[in-house]
Amino acid sequence: MNKNQVKILEELATNGHYVTVTNFLESLSEKEKISPSTLRWNAKILKDLGLITCGDLKNKGCPVKLTNMGILILRIISIHGHTKTVVEKEGL
Repeated sequence: MNKNQVKILEELATNGHYVTVTNFLESLSEKEKISPSTLRWNAKILKDLGLITCGDLKNKGCPVKLTNMGILILRIISIHGHTKTVVEKEGL
């Protein structure tokens, strides 16, 4: 898992109130100064892995959020010291 994928998971764990994946990625891009296309690519990978859910061409407007598997992966990464302990702080 790369640092951009971890940032996406962390942001959803701490600020998971985004309406759409587009809204979420635009906000994260501005906040972290990461290219929107890079974030879209990484979000697609996370979705394909089943770590996040979000809308697509057939389901536009669905909110973006962590799946249970995404929460578990973030916990594992956190335990091994590769990320902030957002999971513990947020009670996920």
